[in-house]
Amino acid sequence: MIGPDCARALVVVAALAAAGCGSPTPAAPLPPPTPTPTLTPPPAPQPTPSPSPSPDACEDCEEPVSNTNPPTRLTLRLYTVEDGFGHYLPDPKPGDAIPVGWYARIDVTAKDENNEDTNGFKPISWNWTNGFLVTVSGNHTHQRRLKVLGAGTSDFWVRQHGVQSNTLTLHFR
Repeated sequence: MIGPDCARALVVVAALAAAGCGSPTPAAPLPPPTPTPTLTPPPAPQPTPSPSPSPDACEDCEEPVSNTNPPTRLTLRLYTVEDGFGHYLPDPKPGDAIPVGWYARIDVTAKDENNEDTNGFKPISWNWTNGFLVTVSGNHTHQRRLKVLGAGTSDFWVRQHGVQSNTLTLHFR
């Protein structure tokens, strides 16, 4: 008696023999197998060390102020005027009219009794008139960003430690 595995093998052999019988032309030889290239993984990227800045890399940079003595003088100034798309008015002056829709940045410099820059230890109080002409934003203690909403004039000043700054008058058109 033939086992089930042998019976299946005979059926396969018989099927192959029958397929080959009566074929007028011999089967073409198979081409040799093409070798599969061995893939090697790319080398792992190596971290690139970030260049350390040279001591004079930023000649225009200011040292951070760490002095917390109370100020004896506060000076408020117009710092920049820009359209929000990277276009700046060169060297803006407080008397220059700032276009509606543009932005102005104002900042305050605080000096202590030794005429040294100071941050003080109390928060700066920002004040202005005609608040409907501008929106005031910013989270830096010594700067604010103004967006001009309408034509007119507005005064700005700050107070810190009982000291009041100069009044900065800005004109909007």
